[in-house]
Amino acid sequence: MNVAARLDELARADSPALFGEIIEPLCDSFEPDDADRYAELFLPVIARTLPQAEARRATVGRRFSGPDPSDVFVLSRVTLGADVAVSSVVMDAAKRRFPRARIHMVGPRKNYELFAGDARVEHAPVEYGRAAGLRERLSAGLRVREIVDRPGAIVIDADSRLTQLGLIPVTGEDRYFFWESRSYRPESVDPLGRLAAAWMGEAFGVEEAFPYVAPAAAAVADWRVCVSLGVGGNMAKRVDDRFEAGAMQALVAAGGTVGGSWSGRRGVRTSVAGDCGFGGGGKRCRGVAWGVCTVCVRNCAGADVRGLRFGGAACGGGGRGAVGDGVSRVSE
Repeated sequence: MNVAARLDELARADSPALFGEIIEPLCDSFEPDDADRYAELFLPVIARTLPQAEARRATVGRRFSGPDPSDVFVLSRVTLGADVAVSSVVMDAAKRRFPRARIHMVGPRKNYELFAGDARVEHAPVEYGRAAGLRERLSAGLRVREIVDRPGAIVIDADSRLTQLGLIPVTGEDRYFFWESRSYRPESVDPLGRLAAAWMGEAFGVEEAFPYVAPAAAAVADWRVCVSLGVGGNMAKRVDDRFEAGAMQALVAAGGTVGGSWSGRRGVRTSVAGDCGFGGGGKRCRGVAWGVCTVCVRNCAGADVRGLRFGGAACGGGGRGAVGDGVSRVSE
């Protein structure tokens, strides 16, 4: 069975394998030909499943020429790591370029919580069920369309799953700025965060932009850095153990107090030594606390990492598909 026939079969059955088996591999390759193939295959599926979406492929390469907007809607990439690596860069650039505009992060609540301590960023809630059926996933684009429909607003879409990577239009093209990260500078080996900053420079004239996180005020004052290397149930997206170990060790070497959660690899030991001791006696995690303690995740929710910025070279990992850019330096 060819890919198109298999895609059609899975779509008609509303199978969750549609994304894991066909859509995500095409999108995660970061090859321009696969970006074209993805649009070619998925546009008819969207048109049949949700006709009111009026699916079409977004225009790339547009430049902002004014006037300045009253509102800037930045679409979440749905996964936490991608929102730190990419969406935060877009929001940082938008804040610099449009100091008087209201900046809205459009996406799930859990993603917005990464930036809830930033007074410039407001939340426009749209949930996206990654285990939901096809029609429900596609309907997220219609909810985005309703939210961004206000005079003087622009939308910045850095390859968001809310629009199925630019296939569901949410506003007029004159107000929509789309970054097709999968085909942008295909010869580059730079991580996505740096590529996102470069694109924001081209599209909006922002000279520099950086990834950041800004959670709300700390519930546990001792915590400084919280890390999760979860992969959303898709183990093919894991970076190797050397990167996980190197990332944690680099954060510790930079002076960070680190806690985190395991990637969920049942029966597989991490190569990072260290026991946080948090669950046993309420002690603060110092040094590497990795791969052993799920209580870390609960206790680092809302941790005070406002103003932390990740910069510098990638630590043993990186690459276009990784979010490892900048784990080697932490500064306030």
